[in-house]
Amino acid sequence: DDDDDDKELEEHERFALEDVTEGAVVVELSANDVGDEDKIEKSFTRALKNQIGAPHNLARATSVAAARLVALHVMSREHVLRNASKPAPAAAAAGIVATDYQQPERKPSGVKLQLRLIRGVPCSRFHVDHVPMRSIVALRGSGTIVLREQFISKRSAYAQFTSSLQNPQSQEISYESMLDHLVGSSTASAIKCAPSSPDKQHDALYIPPPGAALFLRGARTAHSVHSAALHRSPFQYPHQLRILLQVDDND
Repeated sequence: DDDDDDKELEEHERFALEDVTEGAVVVELSANDVGDEDKIEKSFTRALKNQIGAPHNLARATSVAAARLVALHVMSREHVLRNASKPAPAAAAAGIVATDYQQPERKPSGVKLQLRLIRGVPCSRFHVDHVPMRSIVALRGSGTIVLREQFISKRSAYAQFTSSLQNPQSQEISYESMLDHLVGSSTASAIKCAPSSPDKQHDALYIPPPGAALFLRGARTAHSVHSAALHRSPFQYPHQLRILLQVDDND
């Protein structure tokens, strides 16, 4: 009724993203849940309202995008995990348009859906995720920066680089030296200071445009760590807030 609408408007006026602290809103979805968009939307809307005090309209809109990202994650999973050298399909998170990819025969046992609230740069160095697959959409702020595979100089350099990431305490060579060896010193120097804008990105980097879904192979794939995507967080100042929708496989 009108009173409820007025209350929601008042809540929206009081809610300021700048006042939200860092953290994450997490919802675990079973294999049976991932295909039920209505259930995902309701569960995530409730979590957003309860955990960060998001007003209903904002929580609802975010949850609609979240449910669509889960659907795309499941649709794209087989393509991403089986085609180590081919790019994954991408689509806008808001009003996602279905692609011609078929539903994979094997679904994940479940997924973890998160809304991540990030200030500063938590992952300033290139790294791989220790999940089978991760899907990401930046709802606010710049997208995740991915190193293009064709710029990796040698497979042996990739293996050495990713191995060193898992054992940072035992590294005898600095991260900077490892990156030089991975992509060459001139490229390494350029991408260290490359801007986080899709319009001004270095050729060795891929930065998705605002609202676009990014699908990343993780280290826990059938193809082993050697096909995992190297990526890092974009630069932003400590007071700036970046908001990500993220879906991870549970298996």
